[in-house]
Formats: sequence, structure tokens, C-alpha cells
Amino acid sequence: MKQIRRWCAVVAMLAVGRVAGAQVVRGTVSMPDGTTRAAGVIVVAVRDSSQPARALTNQRGAFTIRLQAPGRYAIKVLRIGFRPTDGPTVTVGSADTISVQLIITDVAVSLQAVSVRGETVCRTSPDSGALVARAWEEARKAIMASQLSAIDAPLVADWIEYNRTLDPSGRIVRGLKVRGTTNPTTHAFKSAPAELLATNGYVLPEGGETIYHAPDGDVLLSDSFASTHCFQLVEAAKGADTLVGVGFRPARDRREVRDIEGTFWLDRRSAELRWMDYTYTNMPSVTEKASPGGRVEFLRVGTSGWLIGRWNIRMPEVGRMPIGNDPGVRRVVRPPAAGALRAIQVTGGQVTRVSRSDSVLYQATGAALDLQFRSSDELISAAGAIVELIGTDYVAVARADGRARVTPVLEGRYEARIHTPLMDTLGVPPITREIEVTLRSRIDTVRLGTAEELIRAACRDSIGGTNGLVRGTVSDPLGRPIVNAAVVVTWQGRVAIAGEQRRDAVGWTEHSVASMADANGRWRTCNVPRGVLFTVRAKTDIGSDARRIRIEEDRAMVAVDLVPGSAPLPAELAIPKENRALVELWATDDHGALIQGVTFAVELAAGGIRSVTTGTSGHALIPDVDPGRIMVRARKIGFKAGQLSLTVAAGRNTVPIIMSSAGLPTLDTVRIVGDERKRNDRLDEFETRRLNASATRSITRADIAKRNPTSAWHMLSNISSIKVEEVGGIVRALPTRVRQVSLINANRPCFMKVGVDGLVWQDEIPNLANLPPADAIHGIELFAGPASIPLQYGGTGTDKWCGLIMVWTR
Repeated sequence: MKQIRRWCAVVAMLAVGRVAGAQVVRGTVSMPDGTTRAAGVIVVAVRDSSQPARALTNQRGAFTIRLQAPGRYAIKVLRIGFRPTDGPTVTVGSADTISVQLIITDVAVSLQAVSVRGETVCRTSPDSGALVARAWEEARKAIMASQLSAIDAPLVADWIEYNRTLDPSGRIVRGLKVRGTTNPTTHAFKSAPAELLATNGYVLPEGGETIYHAPDGDVLLSDSFASTHCFQLVEAAKGADTLVGVGFRPARDRREVRDIEGTFWLDRRSAELRWMDYTYTNMPSVTEKASPGGRVEFLRVGTSGWLIGRWNIRMPEVGRMPIGNDPGVRRVVRPPAAGALRAIQVTGGQVTRVSRSDSVLYQATGAALDLQFRSSDELISAAGAIVELIGTDYVAVARADGRARVTPVLEGRYEARIHTPLMDTLGVPPITREIEVTLRSRIDTVRLGTAEELIRAACRDSIGGTNGLVRGTVSDPLGRPIVNAAVVVTWQGRVAIAGEQRRDAVGWTEHSVASMADANGRWRTCNVPRGVLFTVRAKTDIGSDARRIRIEEDRAMVAVDLVPGSAPLPAELAIPKENRALVELWATDDHGALIQGVTFAVELAAGGIRSVTTGTSGHALIPDVDPGRIMVRARKIGFKAGQLSLTVAAGRNTVPIIMSSAGLPTLDTVRIVGDERKRNDRLDEFETRRLNASATRSITRADIAKRNPTSAWHMLSNISSIKVEEVGGIVRALPTRVRQVSLINANRPCFMKVGVDGLVWQDEIPNLANLPPADAIHGIELFAGPASIPLQYGGTGTDKWCGLIMVWTR
């Protein structure tokens, strides 16, 4: 299926080049009074059936027409809204310069009396119908004027050019790219040659792609356009009685050619051309809802002439292929016109300012987005609220009075994303709403939620009716955020002592919740009781900081900003160097990407199980943990569940866990234990495999103490999966489950490898008699076959297939 490329228009922001030649007709044009100069009128020189030469008068009524060849030329003056003025016929020789003085007539052309009734015939030549001809001639004058440049200082236009993506309904702007340019110009865009479009159509294949063309002024004024289209008067819609339309459509139906049809709309009173709408014909049915086509609006700049003030092209986007751009020309790559309509691409431009020399001749008012943020909660400030138009670069921040303004904005209906710094801190999703931007001035009001509503959104089901939220930042003394700083909030809760009869006999217990600072140093914790004094502590590599504060009963939250290392802590706030452990659980996949939604069930050394789930940052915190060995069970849909055993010490402990869809969870190599960076505890590996039954057999310290063997290898003698034999003072082990032999020597038995504390012996036949004493051993692992040997101990060569005995000392 061919790929479709749609070309919105080739932007030609350069002044029109002058025709080379030595023959010149120049002069001035005056108003009927003979003294007032006529600015912005068109002077035409016609020679037989050749293409007319044209020029636009400047502010002094002067003009210069450069002719391609000598000959006899009829001079005519065209003024929008008035009948043409016939001037003299002049003979211009080779290299001649002829001067003429012209006075225009003052006979107005009025379209007010033009009736559309009886003019329903579409005529192949506009001159064949008097009413159509009258309207069409006025449209042509405006188009001509927009293509010409006066001989004095050119008009300089500021343009906004854009590529906009709409949803399939054409209502909502989903994406927008805007570019501003300033150029002396008379052309908003340049199309392909008129003869090519008349022959092949406006939607043309090119190298397996398809290009959409917009008709420019040269095309609309061409003989080929007039000869391939018929014209008729069109009645305006109800309520637009001041307009009259000149409709055009292909003169004959060529189903293999995608042509254009549309309407020029003129003001009845002034006969000025306002705009032209057009659509592409013979398009696939899937594109109908997109209304493929375009619009060109004309702008009169005082007495200085005409410009195309605004233009656009609508193109359907179907299929799933990506967009591509062709540098140098405005070409948008789109998928084939088949299947469902995915979006609508609109490319166009509009004039925002026109000047000549130092004079501003036109300034567009432009559309603007005005929002008024309001808050009924003193904790929620409207100042600093942010509005972003999704898919665009439009963004504004509310002032102290809660007002936010974005200008200029292209008209349209947008989806706005609204948020505040507090919402960002709490991780509350932005508010989204549809906002329509028009030229009409209006202010939309946005009401921000209350603090209670924000807490419910931030803490979801974890927040209780009497609990509040604590938030803040962690930064260094220079104000730079400290990423991943652990923040712990602790408070005392009162509970009755079990077995006591007196109701006033109570005991105290400490409660803790924890959080970790994000990339901006921001943190928050939920479920902190109101009206209770609590301590907020942060400990980092550069120091510690702590605050003692409470959430008042009538408040929903409180903010605490911590600056570790800025000053010594008071004794009552000092973080104990020993006693409790803070456990930071991290979950990543095989490629190191953080995983959200991993549930960890942690069995503590002192008993009890605490469960946490990783958030968007892939981590979870468990404060107030007794130092010692803990067991962590990790699970998440799509990953293999498993258990890990590890030791935590007083202080900060990071537990980086690698999850996999194929293998059991494993601990990363390096982590922090008791505030010190170190490799994993060597016994964590043994205990984790024992919990997950990864080895063929695991022998614990309790098993060894119960049997109390004289030599450690005696613990292996009763295991059915291996055979232990003593030959010539060497105690060796062979696997019995599968009779395997060395691949190098088929007649030699394949003996199991032996290792101690993670290091594999290099002996060809390991002697089990050299194992450490039984009372020095913490545990023994037996891997009776290649499938069960951990990858890090697989070794090289052929003997690795026999099996492995790994001993871990105390």
C-alpha cells in the first residue's frame, strides 16, 4: 500500500521577482478630481492575446510596468469596487520607456442588487453570464492586487505559520507547532504551475507518495483555471445577506483526477473579496469527515494594497504510520487513505502585522486565553497556578491576583492541563478541561480544589478522617534539591497496658511513616494524625536535619522544609546513631528500569510482617525496623515471584531487587547497609536460595548442630542425589541422578566441583576432606546437576556439568 504525503503549500516568503526586459511603461494614476493620487490600484498592459503585464500603484499613484517584448499595448486601470478605466493604447519600441498619465473613472460596481435566482447555471466562462462576470471580475482584482508589489518600499508582513493536529471529530487540538517569520512579501504560499494542476489535479502522486496543493493567486488568475472550471452565483447562508458568492467547480467530471471546487465570497456593498473556501473532489470516502480542503482569506491594508491575510489546508490522517517531514518544502507524510480516520492535520498561516518602512499599516488583535483561578481554601493559593494547552507550547502562570493569560493563541478548541505547585508536590494529577479560544474577549473561571480534596487525591484510601498530610522539600545549604533523601516522620501513640485494671495506666508506643524525595527534592507522607506533636527527620550523605511540628486540628496538612548539613541539630532532635533501621526497597527489571507496583511483604527479625508497594519512582520505604535478618517476598504480575533473605543494620539500608519474568528476584551486588556502602552480605545469597528452594539440597547450621559430624563431608553421605566415596585418602563426590561423564574423556567419571564462601576450588578432583570444620560452617548448598547451578558459578569447560557443592562459613 502506498504511503501518502500531503503538501500543505510551499512557503514562498520572498518578494515577486521583476520580469527582465528593457521595455517600460511608467506613469501615475489620479483620482477623478485629477489631483489626488490613486494608491493601490492595478494598471494592466494588454498586447494581443499574450499574457497581460500588471503593476500596482504606490502611495504616490506611480507605477512601472516592465514588458517582455516591444509592441502595441492597451492600458487599463482596475480598481476594486469600480468599473475598469480604459487608458490609451501605446506603441512601445525596443528599449523604449513610455510615460502615461491616467485618470480613473468613478463608476462604482455594486453587487447589492445581484440576485442569485435564475443564475444557477454553471458557466464555463465567467464572461458568458453578466452577473457572474461582474462578481468574478471583482474577485480577480483582489487576487491580482495580492500578487503585486508597488515600486516603492515593500510591505513587510509578520506571519504565524503552524501545523495543527485535530482529533478525528475536528473539534479538539491535539498538537500544534508554530513558527513566526518576518519577510517582505506579496505571496503567502506558492503552488505548482497552473497548467500542471489543470491537467493532473490538485492531489498528485509523487514517488509513491501523494501531494496536496493549495491554489495560489497565479493559479486562480490563470486561463487554465478558468477553462477547466465553471462558475455560478451562490446564495449566502442565512444571516450573511451582506455576502454574495461566486461558486466554481470542475467543468467536467474526471473521476481519476482530484480537482477543487469552492466559493469566492464578496461583500455586496464594497465588492471586496473576503475569502475563498474550497474542497478536494473525488476523495476516498474515509476522508469525508475531515472535509479535505482549505480556506484563503484576503486582507486589505488601507490604500496600500491587498494581502492573503490567512490560509489553511485540512488533510485527513488515516492508518498508523508515523509523520515525516521533507526539509525545504512544506510536505507532511501521512499513511494511505484507507481504514479509519485517525486525526486531521491542518497547516496554514496568518498575518499578525503589516508595515512599510517605519509605519505600521495593520496589527492583528489576535485571540487570547484568559483564565481566572479561584480558591476557597486559604491553604490553596491561586497565584502560581499553571495552565498548559496539551500538544502545544502554550503555557501561562497565574499572577498574584490569580489571572493567567496566553496571547497570541491560534483560535480553536483545546484540552487544557491545569495544575499548581502544591498539586505537583503532592503528586496529584492535573485538572483537564476543554477550553475554546476565540477572537471574542472572555475570561474563563477555574475553581481549585480544597486542601481536603487534594489530600484525598494524594493519599487515596490510606487517609483517615482524623489524619493529615505532611509535605516539604529536602535541599542542601545552597538550595539544591537532594534526590532520594529518606524522610521519616515519627510520633508517639498512647495505648492501654494489657492486664491493667486502672484506666489511667497507659503505655506509649512509637509510630513511623516514611517517604523519599523526588528529583526536585519534594516529599510527602500520609496518615499523620492531627493535633499530635511529631518529628520529621532527614538523613543524607552531607548531614541530617529534623523538625518538631504538629498538624493543627483545623488544618489538613503542614509543610516542612529540611536542609541537612546547614547547622548542628539540638540534642532532642538528633538522629540516633544506633537502634533502628530504615529499609529502602528498590525494584528494577533486568535492564535497570524502575518498576512501579511491586508488592513487598517483609518478615521482620522481631516478628510480624509489613507490606509496601513501590510507587512511580520504583521504591518503597519501611522505617522503624529492628536490625537483623529479614525476609522479603516480592511479587508483581508479569514477573516471577520469590523470596530474598538479607541482613539490615541500624541506620539506612538500601535493598535493590532485580525482578525478572524468567528468574527469581535477586539482590543487586552493591547496596547500603547501616549507612555504609558495601557488597551484599555473603550469607544473604545462601539464605535467599534456601528460602526459594533453588538448590537441590540446603543444609543449615541447625542441621549441622543436630547431627554434630566429626567431618563436614559426613553431612553429604546420606543425600541420595550424590555419591560420596573415599579413595586413597581423597573424599570425592559424584552426582547419581544422571550418570554423566566428562565430554573430554568418556571413560573418566565426572566429579562435582566444590567451593567455599562463593569461591570455587580449581582442583581437578576436589577433596571433601579439606572442607572447613563442621562447627565453622553456616550452611552447605548442593547443586546436583547443571540446571540448578547458579550462573555465577557455572564455570568453564566440561566439568561444570557435573554439579557443585558450596560451603558457607559462619
